Amino acid sequence: MMRTYALLVLVASLARSAIAVFADDAYHTDYHHPLVGVPLEHSTFFHRPQASSGASLLYTLSEKLILGAINPKDGALVWRQFLNPFSNLTSSSEGFLRAGEDENTVISAVGPQVSAWDALEGKLVWRNEFADSVVKDLEVIEFDDGKATKNGKDAVVLFAGDQAVVRRISGETGDVLWEYRDWSGIYPHQLSTSNSNIYLVTLSSIGRIGLRIKVVSLDPLSGKERGHYTLSSENDVSTPQSILFVGANTASPIIAWADKASKVLKVNVIGSKHVSSIDIPNEGGDVIRKIRVHAPHITRSLPHFLVHYQSSTRNWAEVYHIDLSASTVSKAYSLPKLAGQGAFSTSTQDANVFFTRSTENELILLSSTSHGVLARWGTAPTASLRNGAAEEEYLLHGVSEVISRSDSSYAVRSALVSSTGDWNLVRDGKLVWKRTEALAGAIAAEWAELPELKDLARELEVEVHKNALAAYIHRVKRHARDLQHFPKWVESLPARILGALSGDQKKVESSKVFSRDGFGFRKLVIVATETGRLYALSAEEGRVIWNVKATELSNGDHWDVRGMYANNAEGWVIVQVSSGEDILVEVTTGKIQGYR
Repeated sequence: MMRTYALLVLVASLARSAIAVFADDAYHTDYHHPLVGVPLEHSTFFHRPQASSGASLLYTLSEKLILGAINPKDGALVWRQFLNPFSNLTSSSEGFLRAGEDENTVISAVGPQVSAWDALEGKLVWRNEFADSVVKDLEVIEFDDGKATKNGKDAVVLFAGDQAVVRRISGETGDVLWEYRDWSGIYPHQLSTSNSNIYLVTLSSIGRIGLRIKVVSLDPLSGKERGHYTLSSENDVSTPQSILFVGANTASPIIAWADKASKVLKVNVIGSKHVSSIDIPNEGGDVIRKIRVHAPHITRSLPHFLVHYQSSTRNWAEVYHIDLSASTVSKAYSLPKLAGQGAFSTSTQDANVFFTRSTENELILLSSTSHGVLARWGTAPTASLRNGAAEEEYLLHGVSEVISRSDSSYAVRSALVSSTGDWNLVRDGKLVWKRTEALAGAIAAEWAELPELKDLARELEVEVHKNALAAYIHRVKRHARDLQHFPKWVESLPARILGALSGDQKKVESSKVFSRDGFGFRKLVIVATETGRLYALSAEEGRVIWNVKATELSNGDHWDVRGMYANNAEGWVIVQVSSGEDILVEVTTGKIQGYR
């Protein structure tokens, strides 16, 4: 019986090997990662592709200017469109993606182009291109002004060129309904809409002091100017990036910025000249590195918003309410300081506003009305390997969808982007899927052998440099040493072969390092990305074995890799960069062995 079993295993293994070399197997795709790139924070959201559908898709415009729809259930790509196939735009060009509530189209704007896409199938509905201008902002008009068509909500788009230009575009055809031009030579910054107005926010330079904020109110029907006012922001705002937030499509949009010392938060309710100054709470005196403002994008939502403060080691937040009659802002409650960076996202259900707080080990759901925790889930912390140690992986940003099952029961799924370039879907605290979107920025790749036969390569090299007799004697001795491991190898052979045939990688891989399969084969593909990361992919199924950060880059810089070379005998890969520095990486673990 044992002989019969061994014979069957041997025949099966030979059959699998024979099939692998058939001519009709050539040019088959072994695996494919349908990537879209790392999502942009302001252009990622959940949206129902059809008003009658109860299920949402996850839409994003990525840093690679790829528009895509993802099934949040399993992370599968539904459709994608590359928005920059022929133009000279770069990944640093600004891109925008919006969807009107209950609309079956999504609208994108990149460079001079504004396009509408079928939300379910990704087909182009219409496109309009405006020469000699570049899109600076895009919003969908949610309020009913009697002019929007039944087949699509209109969009309002801000362009920068010789002057700032605002255009209202038909959501049905893409035609321009009206345009407003600002000839004052100021810098166009962003658009905002309320229940009855369209606002153009621009910046003007006040000598060497700073930038002053100007707000122009436009009639949604005609595009004519209704009025304007300026805010004395020049002592605080030195660059456009100094403005933290300009809200749009909210019950009461706001402009928010902070003083240069990050001690005072200043908020203007758009439409009013009043500026509220709020002391930034910072017990312990942490150096604030980043401030983010989160507010709903639905006109019927409550006028509440959250301000997220981040230092290098901790993060905390404050929730504020707006008094619409007085155009003032007051603090509702505070959220405590927690370790790490963390991320917040905003969701709405009817008029209710929810904030989801994602930390290293928790997912917390809160209402904007009070500080009580509605739901809390524990999550497993993640880390990737760098230099043989755990690299801290922190959250950059995310979007969430909240479903209220009852007065006290909620379901939350959050799509979170991490510092490693991964896009993760967490549902009620459990990781559902992960997409390695940073691989969309691959710039170089190299095959690498696993170093399991490193000693054999050295032995063979010794034999090459000996005469025939000495080489023969050396080989006989080597085979005799190998026979010592033969019984153990034979004992594990059936399980390894069956594991390879069934696809059960646990039976054929080491628990500590990536190893060869049951037949003694396996290679890795070492990939370098423009963000300074290195990946190792299994050649068979494209699974990510390790992911490390190989170099630090400044914002906007791309890693310039000149070449990669695999030293299979030693088990490491050399990455050659434009600076002349070579990086040595261990193939099996991703450990950085050194720089030279």
